[in-house]
Amino acid sequence: MTKLEQLPARIDAAFARFSKEITAKLDEHFAEVDSRMDERFAEFGSRMDQRFAEVYTRMDQRFDEFGSRMDARFAEVYARMDERFDEFGARMDERFGEVYARMDDRFEKVDRRFEQIDRRFDGVDARFEQIDRRFDGVDARFEQIDRRFDGVDARFEQIDQRFVGVDGRFDGIDRDLKILRDGMKVLLERSSRSGM
Repeated sequence: MTKLEQLPARIDAAFARFSKEITAKLDEHFAEVDSRMDERFAEFGSRMDQRFAEVYTRMDQRFDEFGSRMDARFAEVYARMDERFDEFGARMDERFGEVYARMDDRFEKVDRRFEQIDRRFDGVDARFEQIDRRFDGVDARFEQIDRRFDGVDARFEQIDQRFVGVDGRFDGIDRDLKILRDGMKVLLERSSRSGM
């Protein structure tokens, strides 16, 4: 087998090695990306759990404080109700106004926390978009590799066409040699007849 005949097998073997190396590198890269994403999501989940636990703890403390204050206020109110009903009504309005103001303040803080959480989710969405763009870049690179393989295939087709042309020339030379040999044979036969 000539080196030229071995060339397609050698090229196939080289492409197979190249394909295995690319596949292994891509598998390794994607495994790293998956691992990093799992870590990020785990960190994000634990931070979210911690934030919500803090918010719930604070809310429970505030409501407990509010409840204990309310109990103390109502005990005073019931003790003085008969004497100071009118005064009590005015004070209750004032106290509830403060409580409502404090509750409004607390709810505004909770609303701001939820807005922060929304912004964090927006950041996570933006990161997913970055990951999508990176995947698009990887796809584009695979398309480039496919185009290069198409170019290599076209070159192999050109080489095959040239081999067909060379084979045609060899066939022409074989025909010419056969004609020449047949002509020489005829001449030899004639010369041997005429010499007899």
